[in-house]
Amino acid sequence: VQQMQLIIAKVNLEVSSEIIRLGSVVKTNNASYFIAISAGKLTLENKDYYAVSPSSPIGKMLLGKSNTDKINFNGRVISIEGIL
Repeated sequence: VQQMQLIIAKVNLEVSSEIIRLGSVVKTNNASYFIAISAGKLTLENKDYYAVSPSSPIGKMLLGKSNTDKINFNGRVISIEGIL
C-alpha cells in the first residue's frame, strides 16, 4: 500500500504529454488505460478504463510510445489512438 501511495503521489494529471508516461490516459483500438497503479477496471461517465502499473506487461509496452504508435501484446496489434 505504501508503494502504491508513493506512485500515486508522483502522478501529475495537470500536464499533458504526447509521450505515454506515468499518469497518462491512453486510448487504443482495444481499450483505454490509465498508467498509474494496478487497480483494474474503472468506469467514469459510462466509459471503461483499465488502471495499470507502468511495471505491468502492458504498462511497460505503452510507456514512451506516442500517438499512432502500435504495439504487439499477446499476439494482438494494439494501435494508440490518443494520449491525455
